[in-house]
Amino acid sequence: MKLRYISSYFALAFLFFSIEPTKASTLNNLYTGLAVSWDHVGGRSYGVITNHAGSHLIFSNGNSLRADKMNGYAFIGTVYTLPQRSIFISPEFQIGQGNVDCQIKNTAADPNLILSSGPLQRRLDLKLNRQLTTSFVGRIGRKLFNSLQLYGLLGVEASRFKYSYVVENVDAISGEINGFKTFLKSKWKLAPLFGIGIDKAINKFRIGLEYRFSSYGPIKASRTVFQSASTEWVSTKVKPYISSLMLKFCYGV
Repeated sequence: MKLRYISSYFALAFLFFSIEPTKASTLNNLYTGLAVSWDHVGGRSYGVITNHAGSHLIFSNGNSLRADKMNGYAFIGTVYTLPQRSIFISPEFQIGQGNVDCQIKNTAADPNLILSSGPLQRRLDLKLNRQLTTSFVGRIGRKLFNSLQLYGLLGVEASRFKYSYVVENVDAISGEINGFKTFLKSKWKLAPLFGIGIDKAINKFRIGLEYRFSSYGPIKASRTVFQSASTEWVSTKVKPYISSLMLKFCYGV
């Protein structure tokens, strides 16, 4: 994540918390709650193997990532209400497992390994798993009626991804495949987060529906793979995005 994203979100957070409640806004009680979310991961994947003869085997040239899963989250926040305007500003922190995983299986013909049935079909299987996610957002909205409010949100999301890819063990002389190697990479990634939501008050409780979208930068991995009679170079990349539809329950406002 570029530095300008991080600095802008911290500046936004500082602005929210530094408003004087006795002048421009009224500080209400903290609120806390739980959310049930339908999370979708999408995006693109890319994979190339440069074989022992220098040929480039293209396994995934922008193939789509796709997976869906239901997850649970916990959140806490506070609300600043601008007097006589029915406008509120609400910084909110959220955390949850957010587990979503997808896998793409790819094949490509190796022009330098010719068998009786034709070129050897090579495999490069990619898998992406989100293991944990947190976010900090600022909700800005307006109260439409006494119990209903509509808002937009802007913030930053941090997720821990586990990325793995499987490369076959290939004998460059005989063309035989003898098992495979699995390579793993874990990394925290930051992404800008946008969304909209609506909720309704029921006494001291609120129930709402919220849509969130975050787009992550590429997760790259490359390495030299030593085969039984040759050396190959593997390069892979995924560019994921996460979209979520949340049903939220909270207490305190």
